[in-house]
Amino acid sequence: MQTYKPKELANMFLLHTNTIRFYERIGFISKAKRGPNGYRQYTEKHVLQMRLVRYIFAYPFTNHQIRDRGGKLIKKIAEGDLIAGRQETQAYIACINKEIDKAENTIHILQEWANDKGARVKKEKAKKEVQSYTRKEMANLLGTTVEAVRNWERNMLIKTELRGKNNEVLFQDTDLNRMKIIYMLRQTGYSISAIHRCLAMYDKGQDKNLVGVLNTLEQEGLLSAGDAWNEQLKKVKQDAEKIPLLIEEMGQLVN
Repeated sequence: MQTYKPKELANMFLLHTNTIRFYERIGFISKAKRGPNGYRQYTEKHVLQMRLVRYIFAYPFTNHQIRDRGGKLIKKIAEGDLIAGRQETQAYIACINKEIDKAENTIHILQEWANDKGARVKKEKAKKEVQSYTRKEMANLLGTTVEAVRNWERNMLIKTELRGKNNEVLFQDTDLNRMKIIYMLRQTGYSISAIHRCLAMYDKGQDKNLVGVLNTLEQEGLLSAGDAWNEQLKKVKQDAEKIPLLIEEMGQLVN
């Protein structure tokens, strides 16, 4: 049976040996057996497990729901539970599909903003809607954290005066659309200050200058940012769809 030293396994994936040991410690790869000299001996099983880790964590911009689901999948495989691993793979892909749907919906909203095609009219109509969301509900819809929503409030990216029965902060659908755009821009690397300037211009009715503001501040267009986010998510999905075959390879090693 082919075995690999820690450095050899690390070099395959352009990582430091400390990273390999860290993955082993947190349960991302199986515990390695020790050779007569006391050094870890990794096998082809560990190579496949590292490929799985790379498929899932090669994309730092994915949200915490995708990362958490991917982490569960990795640990099930490292435990040798391939049946649960297959089930987690389907749940992981479903989570990615949900994020892709969100990206495409946000791109549609961005197109309305950038092209000034009825976006402000829809904004006025939406004021009559009664659907409301707490911070936690909003965070769950976006796939982010409550603290991220609070941070956007602190930085004046989103404002609401709506309160619930217990004086809790509430948001409406118009706020949800706005937060989708904030979320997308943060995912694609825009700074809080750039987003603040962009939204401030929108609030003043200067819709046509939105793209120019972001172009000037960040050297990337508003719509191209949405397209880039969507394309990157599709790459995540492409790697996710390779996982079932990877699990089959692992099963053959076991057998």
